Order: sequence, then C-alpha cells, then structure tokens
Amino acid sequence: MRQVYLVLTVLLAVASLSLTGCPKRPALGVTATVHHFGVDGLGNYETTWQFDVFNDGAKGTTLVFNVTADRGWIQVSPASGQSTGKTDPVTVTVTIDRDYAEAAKLIPPFAMGNVNVGSSVGNKRIAITTAPNYFTEEFDENVDLEGRSITFSPNGSLSFYGATQEEGITDFPTDPTGGLILNFNNVYGDPVRAVPLGGKKIPYYEGNFESIYISSQGHVGMGNPGSSAAAPEDHFAQPQISVFPLNAKDGGQVSLLQDAQKVIITYEGVPTRDQLKQGPPVTNDIQLELFFNGDIRVSYLEVDPAAVGVVGLSSGAGENGQLPPGFVGTDFSNVNTGPAKVAL
Repeated sequence: MRQVYLVLTVLLAVASLSLTGCPKRPALGVTATVHHFGVDGLGNYETTWQFDVFNDGAKGTTLVFNVTADRGWIQVSPASGQSTGKTDPVTVTVTIDRDYAEAAKLIPPFAMGNVNVGSSVGNKRIAITTAPNYFTEEFDENVDLEGRSITFSPNGSLSFYGATQEEGITDFPTDPTGGLILNFNNVYGDPVRAVPLGGKKIPYYEGNFESIYISSQGHVGMGNPGSSAAAPEDHFAQPQISVFPLNAKDGGQVSLLQDAQKVIITYEGVPTRDQLKQGPPVTNDIQLELFFNGDIRVSYLEVDPAAVGVVGLSSGAGENGQLPPGFVGTDFSNVNTGPAKVAL
C-alpha cells in the first residue's frame, strides 16, 4: 500500500510541475502572407491595403508587436501596437509610393518588398509586390482550402481576373448527379479530351478553347493535355488549371456535366496524389466550373490538409521552365482582390 501511495505522490508532483512549467504565452497572428498591389481595367492603381495583427495565443495575455518595411516606397501605420486576442485585432495600413525609383524594381517593371511584423514570440513576413496576381499557390502541407469556394472573373486588370471567395461551404454549387463518369483507361485515355456541346467555347485568359483535357491527376488543360503540377514551373508551362494534387486511378470518381451556363467537372472521393500520410487514403471532394462568360469557380468541399503540390490558374506565361515575371505566390486564404462578380 505504501508503494502505491508513493507512486501516486510522484505522479501528482510531475503533473503539478507540468502545469506550472507551461506559462501562458501570446502568439503572433496575421491575416495575410502576401499582397499584390494591382491595376484595374480602367488604369487605376491600388496604393493602399490593410491587414490585421492579433494575439493568437492564450487568453489573458497581451501581444506587443512592431511593424516595419524593408523598402522606402512602402509605408506602414501604426508602427507598433498590442492585442489581447483574436477579437482585439490591430488594423495595419500599408501604403505604397508608385513613383518609386527604378532601382527599387527588382524584377522590372515590377517592384517587390516586405512588411515585417515582429514580436518577442515570433515574426511574420508579408510579401508586397506590384506584379500581377498569378492566382497560384504552392502547398507544402498546411492546406487551408477546405470549405472555400473561389470565383475568378475577368476584369480587365493587370492580373486579368479579380477573385472573390465564399467560406464555410457544405455542398457543391452544382449538383453533379447525372454527369458522365470519366474512365481513365486505354479507351478514353488520360487525360480525357472533352468538347463542350453546342459549339460552345471556354474563355480562359486571352484564349477561347474548343476542347479541354481532364486529368486523373487533378489538372485541366486548356486546348492541350497539360501537366501534373508538381512544381510551379510545370504548372506555368502551358494554359491549365491545377485543381489539386489528385489520383483518380486510385479511387473515387470524376464526372463531367454541362448546362446552359457552364461545364462542370467534379472530383468526388478522389485520393490525394503522392499521399504523405500513412494509413487509409485521404480523399477529396472538389468541383471546377468553367462558365461560358469567362468566369471560373473552384469549390473545395473537403480536401487533404497534408497535401503537397500546386493549386491555381496558369495562362502558360512560363517559358523554358521559367516562372512568369515577378511571380509571388497567392495566399488563397486571403484572395479577395475585387472587383469580381460572383458567377451565377
């Protein structure tokens, strides 16, 4: 009985030390990792943008931070602040001087710099650029697309599209029931070439495509088979949409549907390509809608948070294995660029 008592005493002491040895700490949180200062279709230059800094740590703590920029043409306000929690954020205004010197243009004709948020518990860096938004993000796990529906609409801007998003979606925007199930076999091939009915064409960047190529690997080529986007250089080599790193040959189904407004491609229960997680395959439910008016909507109902790969749009601007001029990856968790109409 004495031995049991001694063991319990030791365990309680260890537990007490563990609790007292973990003091509450604040954590640094920001609402963006990159911002593209754009030019709209009327030639209006964006010069001001805002993001929030907040305490993402324990309740009852206070985050104290400072904000600086590494280029003279970037101004930030306020230069410091404090937050007690997510409901107590500090809004930082970033203003750029469009009349910066030529020397500031690291990749002519675009300028690039960084806003740095520092604190005693960590630092965050936000990339600032005047290059086009190429609407492409490379994920190395930490995928934050689930429950998001992103709409891209042509707006005549430097980036060609504006983007808006809806969060917390629980259903596909279009019911895929009745769609043609694609078989990626020797008869249909992989990718499967699809031609919209009724002589419809699909607008995409500067082109109008009579055919698309739907891959089991999670990309859709515009007028060409496209390529598996394992890296941004592959993604940008030709016009395509890299929906998600998938492998429909390992399970799930891919369907093709067309209505009066659009072509709908739906991946249901499709495993992640090159899955890193051990155990049963992680599956994904994703829908791509290509509207005949030029809009594009991608809806991520359920996705593998540990996937690795490239997601986004490509006009084929990369040449000879190079990235397009001034490429800085998009942050799809904060993609609203406006103005972009919502596809109907």
